[in-house]
Amino acid sequence: MLSLEMKYTALYWAMGFEEDEEDIFIKYYNNKYKIIIFAEKAYIDYGDKIYIDNSHIASILEHEDLVILECVNRLLDRGVSPEEIVITKEIGEPNIIYRDTAIFCEAWQKYNDDFSYNKYLYNVKYTSLLASGIIDVKNVIIKNNKKYYHGLFEDYSDFYNPNLISKYFIEADDDFIINNNELIKYNGKSEKVIVPEGIETLSANCFWNNQYVKEIVLPSSLKILGGDSFYFCKNLRKINIPKNVFLIGNNPFAACNNLEIIENESINFILIDRVLYTKDMTRIIYYPMNKKDESYNILDNTKYIGKHSFYNNIYLKKINVPNSVLHFENNPFSDCINLSDVVFNTKSYFNDKGVIYNRFMTMIVSVLQNADLENYVIPESVKYIGRNSFWNCKNIKNLTISKNIIKIGYNPFAGCSNINIFSDNPRFVIEDGMLLNEARDELICCPNNAAKTLKEIPKTITKLNARAFSCCSDLKDIILHEGIKLIDKSVFTLCSNIEKIYVPDSVEYINEWAFAGTDKLKEISISKNTILHKNALVGCNADIIIRDN
Repeated sequence: MLSLEMKYTALYWAMGFEEDEEDIFIKYYNNKYKIIIFAEKAYIDYGDKIYIDNSHIASILEHEDLVILECVNRLLDRGVSPEEIVITKEIGEPNIIYRDTAIFCEAWQKYNDDFSYNKYLYNVKYTSLLASGIIDVKNVIIKNNKKYYHGLFEDYSDFYNPNLISKYFIEADDDFIINNNELIKYNGKSEKVIVPEGIETLSANCFWNNQYVKEIVLPSSLKILGGDSFYFCKNLRKINIPKNVFLIGNNPFAACNNLEIIENESINFILIDRVLYTKDMTRIIYYPMNKKDESYNILDNTKYIGKHSFYNNIYLKKINVPNSVLHFENNPFSDCINLSDVVFNTKSYFNDKGVIYNRFMTMIVSVLQNADLENYVIPESVKYIGRNSFWNCKNIKNLTISKNIIKIGYNPFAGCSNINIFSDNPRFVIEDGMLLNEARDELICCPNNAAKTLKEIPKTITKLNARAFSCCSDLKDIILHEGIKLIDKSVFTLCSNIEKIYVPDSVEYINEWAFAGTDKLKEISISKNTILHKNALVGCNADIIIRDN
């Protein structure tokens, strides 16, 4: 069910919703007006003031429904009154109308710039996507028959008197790949990098795996620092957070094991003993890899523990979680190989022999890497296995999926190099060691043990789910058949020995990080009609051959 997919429940949290009851998310605006998401029942109660075709209820059936939700949330956060908002599903008409603005919402993968509607003062084609902890927005704005791409929806723009901009022009050398005001990628080899003034956004992963840089100077124009921006810049020692930065995604400094100096100039964030929090101290973003304390007490006001926030700290043995914590983002303790004790003072989560469950005992959120789970049968109360939850748990040899599991996040078993998966659940089947959905059209996970002898995946597969082959170091060759439509996020990440991939014509979309860290990959052949995410090849130096079909 779309509304229960973990990337969308993560979106709910990113928008500021909180899980009040199991699979029921609520957000209050100005402490009084509320929207409720009934994820299991797949509908949204927009309250009694937003008009929806004589109803307050909207189903969650398509990706567009979630884009509409995100856009309405953005409008309310920016001060638009709910009485001013109309939501409609009439074909050819805007999805959202408020004041003198009409908005057509599209799913991210379907979005393009082709747009000509001109009935209102502001006419918008809009899409959004949660990426590395930040909600990314693309839009086309038509005003008086002229197209603009910026100035209406950015959190820092004047919403009621927008300064619309068609295109940004920033001078920079060839080492910087820039799209409008966003730094997409830095390809240089300098030890000291000065990011050009005018850049307002650092794209997720834009310095991924740069082994040359030691110091980065970010410009005063910077407002958004994307998640994982400096992932595995192992020689980075010094960086600044400029004064205008108001948003930081998932731990941008993950795997920066030599980072010693962060100069924080932003009033929106605070460093306490080198640990980075939001200014209100409700979210922990970054705990240094090279911080040598054996225990840490997360601050009492903290509500959210950020994705990979403690990534790869090898010194920590114990963490105390305060009673204020409401939400764990994606596996915050990944690769903390000596962490054996997480003490919960909150009712939101609890730890049982190294497995961290939510308060309902319905979800596995995270598993400590040294947990003794050689033969592990998932408890029957569990309905969801969280994304990356078993990351790099090499102690696990046999794992059984119990009968009540209904959702598995993107490959939770990546890096479990010794694992064999079994299923007592009709929703999930095992074929040649691979984990598939009941219909056998989605490949959920191929463990490295299965990848050793794998040459071709089942012909029934149409979708390679996120991280399906992630960390399969023994995968050297694979045949992808016609009929596959989607290569999702991080599918081949860290497949360090694969050398060549032919992507069939049937593939419509290749998501971000699909080939990240594929060190030996020399050639990828794709159709000209296949959409390639801007970050699909981060950390991959393969030649791209575009076929004409």
